[in-house]
Amino acid sequence: MYQSGKMDGAINLYRAICNKDTRDDRAYAMLGIIYGQIGKIRQAEACLRHAIIVNPGNIDACINHGLALLSMGLPEQAVTSYKKALHISPDNINALVGLGNAYAMQDQLTHAEASYRQVLLLDPDNKHANGNIANVLAYQGKPEEAVEYYRKALLGKPSNHGMHSNMLLCLHYISRYNPQSLFEEHRQWARNYESGVKAYSEYTSKNDGNNKIRIGYVTPDLRGHSVAYFIEPLLRAHDRTHFEIYCYVETKIKDNISEHLWELPDRVCVTANLTDTAVAELIHKDGIDILIDLAGHTENNRLPVFARKPAPIQVTYLGYPDTTGMNSINYRITDYWADPPGETERFHTEVLLRMNSGFLCFQPPEESPSVSQPPALVNGYITFGSFNVLTKITPEVLSIWAKILGTVERSRLLIKNKQLSDKKLHDRLINIFQGMGIGSERIDLQGKTTKEEHMSMYSKVDIALDTFPYNGTTTTCDTLWMGVPVISIAGKSHVSRVGVSLLTCVGLEEFICTDQDDYVERAIKLSSEIDRLSILRGSLRERMKASSLCDATSFTREFEGLLSSVWHQYCI
Repeated sequence: MYQSGKMDGAINLYRAICNKDTRDDRAYAMLGIIYGQIGKIRQAEACLRHAIIVNPGNIDACINHGLALLSMGLPEQAVTSYKKALHISPDNINALVGLGNAYAMQDQLTHAEASYRQVLLLDPDNKHANGNIANVLAYQGKPEEAVEYYRKALLGKPSNHGMHSNMLLCLHYISRYNPQSLFEEHRQWARNYESGVKAYSEYTSKNDGNNKIRIGYVTPDLRGHSVAYFIEPLLRAHDRTHFEIYCYVETKIKDNISEHLWELPDRVCVTANLTDTAVAELIHKDGIDILIDLAGHTENNRLPVFARKPAPIQVTYLGYPDTTGMNSINYRITDYWADPPGETERFHTEVLLRMNSGFLCFQPPEESPSVSQPPALVNGYITFGSFNVLTKITPEVLSIWAKILGTVERSRLLIKNKQLSDKKLHDRLINIFQGMGIGSERIDLQGKTTKEEHMSMYSKVDIALDTFPYNGTTTTCDTLWMGVPVISIAGKSHVSRVGVSLLTCVGLEEFICTDQDDYVERAIKLSSEIDRLSILRGSLRERMKASSLCDATSFTREFEGLLSSVWHQYCI
């Protein structure tokens, strides 16, 4: 029954066997495997755990127990299960891949890399290992090497659309990929996964403009994720007299953030265990008028759903700094600073809808402490800082930061991100700076902390340095909220102009630089202006509160105005 896809019948039979003999580890293991495949993760974990207790040598139970624990967000426990499997069979590829995944989920990236490399010694063409090692290399700030593994994993058919999306995201960290080459890469993705897909062409009804417009958001990130800081104000402020809000959520497990976020829409539908066709059918039956993708080519996206065109108008927004490359998505929401008119349209398959007040609305973290004085007043030296993920801190970025440190006497640099919890990555970064003439005593590297500790650590930073070509977004907002000015370079595409948008919204255009030389000069100049830093420190939070960046009501009315405009245009 299991092999023929009759899951309910298989479950009933395995339950009957388990009830008759609680020592039948094979029946418990199979019951757990099936529960896992249909999304009943807690039942799966319990059955598999029992199978291991009965027979510690059941390798299938050990491997699948690790998978269940990963799905529950328990990677430390998953490591134990995978190690049990490897004790039974040291060269088991599934166990090695799973162990790598468990390490990666804990940001132990070099341990994860070692597990995947062990797989590749046994099976050089293993797509899972090639794709996953590419992910952890990208997280380590090695995008060039990561892309090589992505391309190897994507050789042949069928390809993995999610892995291909991961590669597209990774390309944005590499300066040599210009907007035209990035656009061509996105178009290739669309040719692979959009072409030949049967799309809807008829819809339940054409809203006549008098009924509520039904908006559907598709996202894996309605949880503890950076996207939540920008989607929460929008969900809260939507005008329910004119709009009905649906969220299609690609996640299995709720966290403390998703608990309250899921209460904001009119309806939430969990899509994590549904096929693309099933999700598209659900959206089509719900009669969604405007379907909005919040992920783009980021992890766990459902872009293949959009290829099926389940809604008459489809939009991409927020989660990804570029085009999707798809013909089936009509619009992309941005602003006049991140995508200046006439500059980026040719690199998009979507029509650009520009917000006048900036394309982001920020919900400041509740864990934010009060703004402190500049630490230079006490320390007697300037501390530069960046709390961006290690992925964005490329060798090119490090060389420019070293140049600033080499010029500003006694200055220090604080880098904080969760990847630096890995000691090998910590030591590697120290060695890189030492190789550029910057002693370890001037570099402070901090790993993962609680959100409260994270926000408090801004009290140690005088001046923040944005990353390039991939700018910070949530990090920049957090930094400004804590009173720390951010210096950013204005690039030629959205991914490298988010800093322009955010700084313009809060009236800090003076910190927008034209190129790397300008970036270095402004950092050096500002480091000598302690009084100015004090004034900025004391005024930035109030400036943010008064800006469009934190005005959820005005932002949402303008956002809704764009949606209403394209909807009425469609209805004509």
